[in-house]
Order: sequence, then C-alpha cells, then structure tokens
Amino acid sequence: MPFGAGLQHAIGRGVPYGIWGGYALTDQPMLRYSDRLPVSLFPESMPRLLLNLRNVPEDEREEVLELMARHHIECYQTPPGPLGITAGGIWLRERDDYPRARKLMDEYQAERARRARAEHDQAVREGRAETLGTAMRRRPVRTLLYIGLAIFILAIFFGPVVALFRAGS
Repeated sequence: MPFGAGLQHAIGRGVPYGIWGGYALTDQPMLRYSDRLPVSLFPESMPRLLLNLRNVPEDEREEVLELMARHHIECYQTPPGPLGITAGGIWLRERDDYPRARKLMDEYQAERARRARAEHDQAVREGRAETLGTAMRRRPVRTLLYIGLAIFILAIFFGPVVALFRAGS
C-alpha cells in the first residue's frame, strides 16, 4: 500500500485518534491508551476509590466508614498529603464491592442531603440561618474587601472595552 493510501482509507472510514481529532495513518482502528496497556497493570483486586475526602466534614467521613462496616464492606482511609495537594480518601479493598458500596453511598448521600435541607429550613424559620446581612454585620472588613476586589476585577475586564467605545465616539 503506498504512503497515504492508509490515511485515505482511514479518512473514508472516519477512524479518529487523539484528542485533537486527527485521523489514523493505517486501516486499523486506534485503541485508547488504557486499552493497549497490559492487563496485569490493573489487577482485579486493586483498591477502588469510594470517596474523596476533600471538603468532607468529619461526621460524614465517620458515618460512611460506619455504613461500610455495617454492610461488611472492607475499606480503609488514606490521610491527606502534607502539602494539601491530595485530600485523602476512603478506598474499597475489593473492586467487586464497588457496585454495592456505590448504591449504599447514593442512598446515604440522598438521605444526608434531605437531612441538611431540613436543618437549613429549620434554621431559616428560627432566624438562625446566615444571610448576606448577618455575614456583613459579623465580618464588615472582610465583606468590604470582597466587594472592592470584585469591583477591581470588573474594572480590569471592562475598562478596555469602555476606553475603546469612548475612543470610537
């Protein structure tokens, strides 16, 4: 096959490759990188991340660990990294447990969202919920700094546009 014939054949078949949407130079369909790796790199018993612990409250972390223990799903926790790059996580020891653990997590998170919504609604009814006004009264300097920063950023973005319109008039 002459050079370029494979490309024409691939374009005719529409075999894309890469993230830039080019076309393969052969008549063989391209495989994803993970499809070309040896299977031994990803053993079936490899742990699977269940929950990334970034911005997860302590009580939620404890409840998830209790939930997994109650349903006899083995898991362990990794600590956050020292520089704050990684947040730690809750990992399942067996990949086969993931579908069952995911179902339990979905049910748990739906229940937790209902509970949090109810607590917030109760706080609003009792006047304890934080509003913009209460935040401004509690931290006036911080609020004024944020407002000033927002105005400064808007001025940087829209200043040149205003200057162009004034120059054009």
